[in-house]
Amino acid sequence: MKQTIREELKRLLPNTGIDSIFGDFSMRFELGGEGNSDSSKRIEQATERGIEIYNQLIGENEIIIVVEEWEDSWIKIEEEKVKENYLHKLLKNYDLKRIKGPFEQTYYEEDSNGKKVERIFEDKLECDLSIGKIILPLNEVKEIIRGIASLEMGGENFITQKVYFFCPKNNTGFNIYDDRGCDIWSKSIKELKHIYENLNSWILDYNRKEINEMFKNEKTA
Repeated sequence: MKQTIREELKRLLPNTGIDSIFGDFSMRFELGGEGNSDSSKRIEQATERGIEIYNQLIGENEIIIVVEEWEDSWIKIEEEKVKENYLHKLLKNYDLKRIKGPFEQTYYEEDSNGKKVERIFEDKLECDLSIGKIILPLNEVKEIIRGIASLEMGGENFITQKVYFFCPKNNTGFNIYDDRGCDIWSKSIKELKHIYENLNSWILDYNRKEINEMFKNEKTA
């Protein structure tokens, strides 16, 4: 899959040298709230926090959107209750290239000289991929965030796909994995600093120590 995305980034972002949607520095935030068991309140809090993080990180800049669509039996059963796939409905007016899987799955290991070498797993990734360069208004990003937060919380318009947002302008990315939290990343730690300062109380406590250390090291570098 990494190679497929690299090839598409060359097509969508020629002469930029960008070959990955991910970065070297990352942060994880809590969205739904520890101990918040009310489904509707949890979805709403996750949505509001998610869109605030996204807005401070990316705003309404042009993005690369990457969608992974997996075959999962229990999700397919749930989808039968939805007349139209909700994410497809939200993105139907945008030019996305759909690529059928499966895809090679890669990992890294060190050779005898300690150099990292990319290897290919025997098992392939059984999913389809959609990718495109678009400008997505914040209200539509918010609906995607809400849909992903709703999947396991019983929300009506839920989204089953994995969605990654990448902003070429500042090399930053955003992904909400479910109602619990989201990840953001960047090629440069400076692009994350204002969010670290502004939304520090939302940082997931489990990751707080390493995130604090990351910014502490940045000050002394």
